Amino acid sequence: MPSREEQLEFLEERQRDLEEELADIADLLTRLKDEPQAAAGTV
Repeated sequence: MPSREEQLEFLEERQRDLEEELADIADLLTRLKDEPQAAAGTV
């Protein structure tokens, strides 16, 4: 079983990864909403 410090390190790294992924998704959503409807089908 991992130590408390190892668990904290793992979870903090996982949180950073998820925050980066969430930012990427938010950026993609913004771009899709801003572009013309005709281009949205080319994703």
